[in-house]
Amino acid sequence: MPSRFAALLGTLALSLCCFTASAQTTRPATPAFRGPPPADTTACPPPRPEDCRKAKEEEERVERGNELSSPQLVGDAPLPPQGQPNPVPPRIDRGPLKVQRYEASLGLDHALSRQWVLGGLLGVSHGKLQRHQVEFAADAPADPGQDSDTTVRSNSTTLAATLSYFPQPSVFVDGTLSVMSTRFKVKRVVNDAAEFNGDNDGRSIGASLSGGKVWRSGTRALVSQVGLDYVDSHVDALHTVYGFYDSPGLQDEGFSVTEQRQKTLAAIFGVQLQWPQSTSIGTATPYVRGTLRERLWMKADDVIASAPGADDRLLDPEATNSRRSLAVGGGAVFQFSHGISAFADLSYARGAGDLRETRLGVGLKFER
Repeated sequence: MPSRFAALLGTLALSLCCFTASAQTTRPATPAFRGPPPADTTACPPPRPEDCRKAKEEEERVERGNELSSPQLVGDAPLPPQGQPNPVPPRIDRGPLKVQRYEASLGLDHALSRQWVLGGLLGVSHGKLQRHQVEFAADAPADPGQDSDTTVRSNSTTLAATLSYFPQPSVFVDGTLSVMSTRFKVKRVVNDAAEFNGDNDGRSIGASLSGGKVWRSGTRALVSQVGLDYVDSHVDALHTVYGFYDSPGLQDEGFSVTEQRQKTLAAIFGVQLQWPQSTSIGTATPYVRGTLRERLWMKADDVIASAPGADDRLLDPEATNSRRSLAVGGGAVFQFSHGISAFADLSYARGAGDLRETRLGVGLKFER
């Protein structure tokens, strides 16, 4: 019985898009969202064209979530059942990919001169990724079959160095080098009867170069920024074990995913509106911001998913990394005496494949 379930289950690894986005240490990730094209209502006679529109939107949503080789979770697609090497793919109804991330950082800036500032940053973060999906058998497309709930938890540590150059008081150029280490824990519950568990490690190296300008009008400031972002990430192979809830203590081999390696180069466009406020203990600067990320280049090794009694499946790593992304957020920076400052930042992002990410970050910085 265990091998039969293993053959039917899809493979799962961490979301590469979330992992590479986590490598950014100086700003939140910015997954993008592009909604479905406008529904064609010309073929819908009155009096209820909205019924046709809703039906068409549902059809498009299902099609977008049914690319077996390119789910946003690497290997989230099911493997062929045992004895059926290339069956007709089932319909898959994938729910939104929900991500929550909490970050804390500690930084130190040292002014080398009036124009150059050297900085360092130590950060820790915890992430939680969830998705629910339902499969519909190819020979019975109207009847729901296997359903599963997937959760990936991550704990990361980041170390970064920054160098800032100010050719003019209102112009800046920033460079960043960072390294990140992450531990992932994967859990997948299938039909409320069986549970898969596994863990693996990931590492990434990131480099970014950006420049910007500050425009001031009274007490308000508009900050624009454009830059390039490079990330080289590597995730170890994932091997899972599973057991049935009605057979406590019994475990067997689950699905596996080979190691994942990818390199990406992206362009970053950001704008931020600030309005500083004087307080009795220092200066508080609330702000709102928006960030657009456009992938320019990507190179990724092949990823193979496998399970006992099923054919291997070649997955598409490029599909897990959004080509275009958009995020909006806001927060505040608090500047105190003796060169001490703190910040709090909350952002919300939408991404391709129904990605929905909420990120909260807090930090403390010392200036010398």
